[in-house]
Amino acid sequence: MKTSRFTEEQMVAILREGDKVPVPEVARKHKVSEQTIYAWRKRFGVLEPADIKWLAQQRIDTALIDPGKPWQNGDAESFNGKFRDECLSLEWFRSRIEARVVIESWRQHYNHVRPHQSLSDLAPIEFKARYHSIHPGAILQL
Repeated sequence: MKTSRFTEEQMVAILREGDKVPVPEVARKHKVSEQTIYAWRKRFGVLEPADIKWLAQQRIDTALIDPGKPWQNGDAESFNGKFRDECLSLEWFRSRIEARVVIESWRQHYNHVRPHQSLSDLAPIEFKARYHSIHPGAILQL
């Protein structure tokens, strides 16, 4: 693969310029094609230059989901299905405030009360309590 003359941090900074002025203008200014800027946008999405720097320093590679292929992230798809089936499909929201209240209530239940298969069918709070009884003093964030 051809290496770029721009660092990933520079690419993201150029993308941010493209959010403020027309892409053709940014492309001319930096002597790249418009297609290159669109390819960078597809690759980096909404990252900021500092994020690209939070990742390079930690030697973390980004793994992106191809547009139109949400099944590449099974965890997100599983959650989206549960959210749709257990919350959105059962409610008819009359206002944004009502939607916020109902969705927050469902989120609290999902994150604290509802048993999770990944936690041996325990609720997260119960799993955390058992974990701390086995590993006193350990830090576990849920």
